[in-house]
Amino acid sequence: MNARVPVARPIDPTEIELRAVWMTVRGRPGWPATFEEAMRDPIQSRLLVLNAKHPPKAVRSGRTTSAPSMPLPRSTTRALPMHAAVPAGLDRKRAAAGDRDD
Repeated sequence: MNARVPVARPIDPTEIELRAVWMTVRGRPGWPATFEEAMRDPIQSRLLVLNAKHPPKAVRSGRTTSAPSMPLPRSTTRALPMHAAVPAGLDRKRAAAGDRDD
């Protein structure tokens, strides 16, 4: 049984998608002023292609900020202590190991 499984070929982004990504990064320091200059640079063009193929999560969901959509609930109760009160003379490690005083 030698069935061939079709391999998905990556789809190259269109120039419109590349230009849209360039519009989001063009104001950052170190990026050239024109799209053509960015595409001539091997590193910057690769970054544009990668961002066009795999946009950040905020871009995919349409959000521009990372703020939660609903405010987080405020706690009205007191925070509990990290450890419950331990009776004096109790060794937690000995108790966990099953060691008893004889």
